[in-house]
Amino acid sequence: QVRGHHRREGGQASASISSYLLERSRVVRPPAGEANYHVLYSFAGGLDDARRAELDVLSEEGYADALPAGAGRAGRAERVQAWHTTVSALQMVGFGHDEIRALEAMLAAVLALTNLSFSEADDSSGIKAAAPTDAAAAFRAARSVAVPQMELVDALCTRRTILASGEVYVKTLDATQAADATAALAKAIYGRAFDAIVRRINSLVDAAAANQAAAAAARKHKGRPPMQPPNAGSEAPPAAVPPTGEGGEEAPFIGILDIFGFEAFETNSFEQLCINFANEMLQAQFNADTFRFQQAEYEAEGVPWQHIEFDDNSAIIELLAAKRVGAFSLLDEECRLQTGTASAFVEKLARSRPLDDTLLSVPPLKRAAGGPAFCIRHYAGQVRYDTALFIVKNSDPLHPELSELMIRSACPPLAALFKEEPPPAGSTPDQAGYTGGGARRGGGRGSLYATTVGTRFKEQLGALMKTIQATHVHYVRCVKPNPSSMPDSFDPPLVTDQLRCAGMLEAIRIARAAYPNRLPCPAFLQLFGAMAPRAAPAADARAAAAAAADALLPDGGYVVGYTKVFLRPGVMPKLEARRAARRAAAAAALQCASRGLSARVLLSRSRRAAQRLQAAARRWSAVRTARSRLAAVLFLSRCSRGRLCRRAHAARRRARAAVAVQTVRRGAAARAKYSTLRAAAVTVQASVRRKSAARRVAAAMAREKVKRSYEGQLAEARERLAAEASEKAQVEAERIRLEQQLREREGATGTLMQQLMQQQAEHAKEVSGLLDVQEAELHSLRAQLSTTQARLAAEAEWSATEARKVEHLTLQLNIERAAYVKVQRLLDAERAAHAAAKARIKATHSSLPPSDAPSPRGDPATARDALARESAAAARESADVLLGVRAELAAAQAREAQAKNRLAHATAERQREKAKLERALDEFRMRSSAWETEKTEHRRLSQHLQAEVLKRDQWLDKAKTIIAEYQKRAMVMMTSSPVSTPVGLAVPQDKY
Repeated sequence: QVRGHHRREGGQASASISSYLLERSRVVRPPAGEANYHVLYSFAGGLDDARRAELDVLSEEGYADALPAGAGRAGRAERVQAWHTTVSALQMVGFGHDEIRALEAMLAAVLALTNLSFSEADDSSGIKAAAPTDAAAAFRAARSVAVPQMELVDALCTRRTILASGEVYVKTLDATQAADATAALAKAIYGRAFDAIVRRINSLVDAAAANQAAAAAARKHKGRPPMQPPNAGSEAPPAAVPPTGEGGEEAPFIGILDIFGFEAFETNSFEQLCINFANEMLQAQFNADTFRFQQAEYEAEGVPWQHIEFDDNSAIIELLAAKRVGAFSLLDEECRLQTGTASAFVEKLARSRPLDDTLLSVPPLKRAAGGPAFCIRHYAGQVRYDTALFIVKNSDPLHPELSELMIRSACPPLAALFKEEPPPAGSTPDQAGYTGGGARRGGGRGSLYATTVGTRFKEQLGALMKTIQATHVHYVRCVKPNPSSMPDSFDPPLVTDQLRCAGMLEAIRIARAAYPNRLPCPAFLQLFGAMAPRAAPAADARAAAAAAADALLPDGGYVVGYTKVFLRPGVMPKLEARRAARRAAAAAALQCASRGLSARVLLSRSRRAAQRLQAAARRWSAVRTARSRLAAVLFLSRCSRGRLCRRAHAARRRARAAVAVQTVRRGAAARAKYSTLRAAAVTVQASVRRKSAARRVAAAMAREKVKRSYEGQLAEARERLAAEASEKAQVEAERIRLEQQLREREGATGTLMQQLMQQQAEHAKEVSGLLDVQEAELHSLRAQLSTTQARLAAEAEWSATEARKVEHLTLQLNIERAAYVKVQRLLDAERAAHAAAKARIKATHSSLPPSDAPSPRGDPATARDALARESAAAARESADVLLGVRAELAAAQAREAQAKNRLAHATAERQREKAKLERALDEFRMRSSAWETEKTEHRRLSQHLQAEVLKRDQWLDKAKTIIAEYQKRAMVMMTSSPVSTPVGLAVPQDKY
């Protein structure tokens, strides 16, 4: 239910949300063919990878029981979008980052618990003991709820009972009981998280309640984890504090209540019974509202009326909600009994009803066999309920061990949910039986009178009905047109069934009783006033309507109220028929006049159109004649201009032909003249070139003759000497330049030698420093290596000590087991002694002679005396034996009780020692694993350090080699001769 609270001036002040009957059983295993809550699908399929790995959440297919496929799996993108939408909505309301992460952890815990399954095996006492089937699932579940794995398994598989003497008795659960405990824990986490979310939203959107509780919350709940319920004695939840107006009264509000419709499935359980009970209550309220509305309208209009009969479902409500013999009361009674069963509940319910009851029935076969099933005839139809899980769902059990374990959880928001028993979101403490005491509910009356789910639901529904009766209610009925959710498709049987289940048919029948048709006086005059004969104008609409009704309905069948005219059944169709006939006649007259007017208008328009057509035809004929004449003139003009053009073109062709002939003739003459001139020029050039070549040949022959003579040779020798002298001067100059360069290089060599010696000194200092640093690091690494070896030795010694402790604990466990067997044997011996004592008593009684046995001797007195003495002795002996046997029996019983106590104590001690041993083994395994990891890390670090030392030694060797090479090169340069002639500068002396 959503409430919007408003101020007196009309503005909205705040809002609040209330929840009723959260179907928590769907969280663990949804009904066949149905899906689970959508948030679980979007969470499992849309969580990001980093957060998924942190919470260890499986994929959507990993939770096959809790998240069935249904109509098919959605894609990853769709799930991611759905989860982002959910987170955005929470952020929009006002949830913080830490609160959203806490909700994610709770959803992960719910899903992890739904994956936990159990198997059972016989323990040492022959009792069926449950154990997790999958260790990984158990580890994931323990990690999700942030508790140790062994403690979670112990809380799910055992049940503690505190006896009156103060002793603790531990009961081992079987696989079915352990699975029920797991399902109860998952449902409790989801339900409490849901209520916490509703309370948190109420605290964010209900400004008035938040302002009222701000001071107390700041003082008492400072530093509280997100979504933690309020402490005992604090103010009620925000939703339970309605805003008040200026005078202290409750501010007006608009509430929207969304409820389930009537449900009738193939298998109906406790949730369907509660939902159908709520629908019965709302249907009764709806019928009462409809009846009151009719009655109020008749009285307001001054119309005489009589009582209207309608189907009353108060008997069904009495069957379900009676205080002592109602279904919910009988179910609560069975839940309070230790031996309560669903079969006993059905039997009590059947006995509380008369034999000819038509509302409740038990199937014959089921009733004969005592099976848990019964049928109730609701206003919408008969529904069969399977009560196999009624007691579990109504009591909603959660072991105290699980609550205490959740309180010790390392997840603060999850622990805060179990520290107290908050009321359902949106309900007041009185409605929910909340006292703030933690594990006890029901106003502090004890667990025997703990408030059940059915009782809380009845109280919430009673408060809701009071609110509905105190407000002005509007009903909105949602009707599904077809089962396929397709557009433009209407299924009449389905719609009729929905209207019947919603009670609309009965409401329509009530509304149609007496005067089903009612019209305001102005509307009646507007519809039917024209059919009445004309009369004097009335003073008001009521009088005019009365006069029109008298004229139209002389036989009666109507009543005129203050503002409306009420008609009996069948009157409205008659008036509608007469009105339709009058309207048909009036329509015919109007059509006749309209058609005549249309014909006259059409004739006038036809005449005007004919005149226009004639004018257009004459105009078209004249235009056509003018166009033909114009075409003829244009044709003659074209012919004349063409003839003239052809003549001019022939003249131009003759002129062009003459010019072409002249051009060819002139070109031939010019080419002939050019050929003649070219031949003459070639002849002249050949003659000139021949003469020039003859002169050059003659000069060359003369030079050859002079060269061959002695003078020519002398001149050639002189030229050669001059060339050699010039070359010698160049070589001398080059030698001088090279000597200058050699001297400059010797100076530079001295400078370089000084720099080299300085660099050698600096390098030697740097190398010595590096060697010192390397040696220091090597010493440090050796120290670390020795420390690591010492730690490894210490770890090995600790491991040996832990192994000895484990052996000692195992030996103690074996000793305890032997002691247990010894006590068992003593108990068996005591039982055998007790049986022997009983046998001796029986033998003694049988050995006593009867009182009327014959005497063996002949003397009667002596025989009587002897018999008396023997009888007295036998009696004394029998009494002594009987007393001894009784004493032995009492001692045996005392020893047996003592042995039982020792056995129970030994069993408990053995369980504790076993748990302690298992915890020690787990710790030892964890430390061994950590030690192996640390050992591997130290070994890898040692190898790394050794590799670094080897690498640095190689680098030092390489540096020493480089320094030796530098020193060798410097010695070679220092010992070389500074005046040696460079190679390639030798001067040739053979020519001088």
